[in-house]
Amino acid sequence: MDTPDTARRVVQEFQGFKFGQQHLRMPVTAVIVPMSEMPGEKALKRLSDFYFQEKAMPYTVTVRFSQIATVHVMKTILELVEGASINDVDEYDMMFEELPVSTFIKNVYVDIDTILVRFSDRGTARTICDQYNGTWYKNNTMYAYCVADKELDDLQVIEPKSTTKTARLFANVKPGTTVDEIRKMFAPHVPQDVHMPPGKAFASVFMHDEAVVKFMAAYPNGKKFGGKLCRVSYAKDDKSQRPGKGKFQPAFPSTKKTAVVTRAPAPVVAPPLGPPKVRVNGLAYATTEAHIRKLFEDAKFEVREIELDNSIASDIHAVVKLKDHDEVERAFAALDKKKVLKRKIAVVKMA
Repeated sequence: MDTPDTARRVVQEFQGFKFGQQHLRMPVTAVIVPMSEMPGEKALKRLSDFYFQEKAMPYTVTVRFSQIATVHVMKTILELVEGASINDVDEYDMMFEELPVSTFIKNVYVDIDTILVRFSDRGTARTICDQYNGTWYKNNTMYAYCVADKELDDLQVIEPKSTTKTARLFANVKPGTTVDEIRKMFAPHVPQDVHMPPGKAFASVFMHDEAVVKFMAAYPNGKKFGGKLCRVSYAKDDKSQRPGKGKFQPAFPSTKKTAVVTRAPAPVVAPPLGPPKVRVNGLAYATTEAHIRKLFEDAKFEVREIELDNSIASDIHAVVKLKDHDEVERAFAALDKKKVLKRKIAVVKMA
């Protein structure tokens, strides 16, 4: 502010004022601070600079969103378009009908920390920027600027109405891994969506089947990321890329002279099994490797290796390597729902 009186007047006027959309209004906190606590000149973003950047936007159909969550991307973009009242029509005007919100979105590209969206026309793109630039959205200040259309021309895009099938992958990662880190792990392939349950050591990654085939071909045994080998596999409920279970009928030669003898297709070879391991969930914080070893050895199992992870209090577990895959099946049947330190455990097959 130019004078101390102006600063005091601003504090009185804006202290406790609620800013943002109707259902996301946040109270403003305004206090006077010494000049010594002010950030450097480069760290400040003046209101005049904000307005100047808005006026300098090109009149294009491509919008760059920043400081916005990159999870559930299409759901977020559809919510923004629907909330912008672009599709509103006069209830007395029978010449127009309300269009699906998705018709206004042509392409979406997800970067590490930004989202590029190509809209159907320049008016829609400008309306989105005017309504959402600098607004409070889902616990953060979101920025939306029109950018040159060529920024999106050479990038891999996600088609909102594409008929390409989507595959769901299951990736084992370190607990606490962020969604942005998972996206980096799959680069240069672009995941459509990433779901990382808090405190868990796995993530669900949704990608187009073409990108999935390329990634799995490049990293069939997993990809090393963050100092750990992250294995990627198809989720159990995803059948888009799994071998079919239908029976083939061998073609037998007909009695007609024109019949052509065809060969039966080669049988699908099952993938090799992974290491014989089980995961023990639901352990108490005081559990040690000795407790786990005693549990298995009392049940006549030959334990090869134990990895105990108690880094997250809500997800304390152990990975136990056994002699063979038959032992894995027996461990699941014999030890599941047993108690260790008076806590019921869950045994999960990892093989």
